[in-house]
Amino acid sequence: MGRVYKAEFKHEAVRLALSSGLSRERIAQDLGIGSSTLKKWIRDAQKHDTVVSDATDHRETQGFRSVCRTSSRWTSDARA
Repeated sequence: MGRVYKAEFKHEAVRLALSSGLSRERIAQDLGIGSSTLKKWIRDAQKHDTVVSDATDHRETQGFRSVCRTSSRWTSDARA
C-alpha cells in the first residue's frame, strides 16, 4: 500500500486545482502526487459537495507547494 494523505492536504490540493489558474497536471506535479490521484480527489469532492473554489493569491499557492515538498506532515506511510 502507498501513502495515505491527510484530509487537509486533499482539500487544499482540490482547492488549488480549481482556483489557482494552473493546470491540474502542474498542481499534481508540484505537490508530488499523480495527476490521476488529483482528478479522483476532485471527483470525490464534487460528489460529496465539498468543493471550495475561491480566488487564490498566487503567492499563497507558491507557499503551499513549497511546504508540501518539504514537509511530511501531510502524509503517513500505510503499512499492511
